[in-house]
Amino acid sequence: MARTKPRLNPISIVVTDPRWGTVALTPGRRGQRYLREVPAEDLTQVIAAIEAKLTAHLKGTHHDICQAVGHTSKKRAEALVDLESSEPLVTGGLSDKDHADHPFGFPVHT
Repeated sequence: MARTKPRLNPISIVVTDPRWGTVALTPGRRGQRYLREVPAEDLTQVIAAIEAKLTAHLKGTHHDICQAVGHTSKKRAEALVDLESSEPLVTGGLSDKDHADHPFGFPVHT
């Protein structure tokens, strides 16, 4: 099929995070048109908002992958084992000034 207008290079937004990975978004025809209509002074704000959403999407996808393969961090696994144990958890007290008469570190006046 012949085209009457030259096709413009599509705008793509790529977000790379060393921990979460890389995601690229190339909006469709309508999205491309909307992006091209954004004034130049507002374009950086629009792209920053899209990048923030894509970064959140990366984190969520990483979490989904970890859940799908059954991966849990060592700290979380240890915490779950500690919660299931019958021994009381050692929390270290409420403060470094714990006192039998004043458990919150200061006297309460009534």
